[in-house]
Amino acid sequence: TPVATKAGRFTGEVRDAVDGVLAAWSGVLTEVVQRGRAAGADFAAFEPAEIVALVMSAFLGAESLILLGVDRDHLPIRRALRRVGDALTALETQP
Repeated sequence: TPVATKAGRFTGEVRDAVDGVLAAWSGVLTEVVQRGRAAGADFAAFEPAEIVALVMSAFLGAESLILLGVDRDHLPIRRALRRVGDALTALETQP
């Protein structure tokens, strides 16, 4: 039920667990952005924390939409996420 879902999202124990996972993920993404910059990637005017916030928000939003059952032909979320993964793998394997 919506009330149960809302309660589950905001209980202290759940919130703290999610916050811990997101903090760890943020650290990993920040390192990736810093490595990208060191390798010459140009992120224009974006600060690393802003890039991390956008990436995390996109993935969390995509996950929410998938859980809602919105992942269909007109909004191919899973396929798009797989392509992001493929692009990242290609970047990692470049000399």
